[in-house]
Amino acid sequence: MIYLLGGAARSGKSIIAKRMLAEKNIPFLCLDHLAIGTANAFPHLQIDLDSDDASVGDKIWPLVKAVSKMIIKDRIDYLLEGAALQPKHSQELLSEFPSQTRACFLGYADADVCQKFEQVRQHGGGPDDWMMQFDESTIMKELERLKKVSEVLRLECEMYQIRYFEMSIDFASSTEEVIEFLAGQNNNAVA
Repeated sequence: MIYLLGGAARSGKSIIAKRMLAEKNIPFLCLDHLAIGTANAFPHLQIDLDSDDASVGDKIWPLVKAVSKMIIKDRIDYLLEGAALQPKHSQELLSEFPSQTRACFLGYADADVCQKFEQVRQHGGGPDDWMMQFDESTIMKELERLKKVSEVLRLECEMYQIRYFEMSIDFASSTEEVIEFLAGQNNNAVA
């Protein structure tokens, strides 16, 4: 089973991936690492890591899709998570392998940016927390941009009939819902 967990940066993907490993024994790969490694190892692919996540996702999708198909073929449970994953990509695997693929996306389209900023300050600061290098004004602008990314993701999920989770309302219970959705039997229902 391949689990695909996409969404806006700072929506909780890594937290959920780590919980899926700890609680469900499902290993994961952060697609950020795959994108950075691919960009560094194959400069001729011209992956611009500073461009938007959708553009990076389009560049790395052939590799992610091939890896996903091997995971499915070998009947391994694995979760792939990252902002570069896009609903249109997930739909390819959901269409081809509906019983062996679970996919959902996270965002905060309905977030109050000031509250999201406080959440980032409270829960951020880990060793790979790129956002903590910015000043308050820059973080607020980035959160506004990511809120718009979340709005687009929500629309695309609706278009491709993939589950979208709004993480801005109650992060703790939304996290539980995502884990239940990924680990549950009703894998592709849109709510």
